[in-house]
Amino acid sequence: NPIDLVQHLKAIEIRLGRIERPRWHEREIDLDLLFYDDIELRTPGITIPHAEFQNRAFVVLPMMEIAPNYVHPVLRKTVSDLNNDIDQNGVQKTEFTLNIA
Repeated sequence: NPIDLVQHLKAIEIRLGRIERPRWHEREIDLDLLFYDDIELRTPGITIPHAEFQNRAFVVLPMMEIAPNYVHPVLRKTVSDLNNDIDQNGVQKTEFTLNIA
């Protein structure tokens, strides 16, 4: 379920060295749950779909490679449509491998 998944993501962040800091502070790692099927969930600790997904080109662009036709369950727009709506200046793809053995 999405709550268990978020808890698992937080545990991975800790294993990778994330230190708790104030909101909007830089982070060593930040794993977010963007979508979970077509579920809409709002709790004090979790918002699904991620509230800022459509405003972040550095998130939307990689999602274009995974699921460009996925329809955002709240905005009712495809990832491709959302990609066309945002400024992509300064966002570029890099090669990165994450090892969490």
